Amino acid sequence: DSPRGYWLASVLSEDPRVCTVDSHGLPDYWSASQPFLFKPICFHISKSYGKNTMGMIKSFRGKYSFLSNFYTAPVAWEGITYCNSEAAFQSAKCVNQADRDAFAGLSASEAKRLGRQVKLRDDWELVKEDVMYEICLSKFSQNTKLKEKLLLTGNDLLVEGNTCGDQFWGVVNGVGQNKLGKILMQVRDVLHNEE
Repeated sequence: DSPRGYWLASVLSEDPRVCTVDSHGLPDYWSASQPFLFKPICFHISKSYGKNTMGMIKSFRGKYSFLSNFYTAPVAWEGITYCNSEAAFQSAKCVNQADRDAFAGLSASEAKRLGRQVKLRDDWELVKEDVMYEICLSKFSQNTKLKEKLLLTGNDLLVEGNTCGDQFWGVVNGVGQNKLGKILMQVRDVLHNEE
């Protein structure tokens, strides 16, 4: 059993986007429309990781549910305290403050439902990733125990594997952009550098 986690990929295309990886070793481009472009053929996850080794957390459930935006933890963001980071994120879609206030006491599921009904701010598609980063940084900066748990993931790749079809924030059946996982790794790097 090797202590190192690794990911081998079969690249079935000349498309150079398929071959690029980000600073965490994740592909920058996983195609939802052409999933055959990047096909995982093998990955190995060790049972224990040393300081300099890398594993993979493949979903934000169970032991790693604290990584999920649905995890209940207070998040103060832009003057409002929410019950979870999902509520903060969904509120950021709103144009006016009164609509944002409605998300403060909601569970993550309620917030997600309400977020589908609000009128989106005009720049939402341009800012949503920055908003997610700010909210995740707030969540882990403001909750010491969650910060410690995030830092304990070490160098592990954080992959938001899901079954709800979200290939933008996560990965479904090995296909997706894993934006949330990448943001959490950025947050982890920032918090680690502050130690």
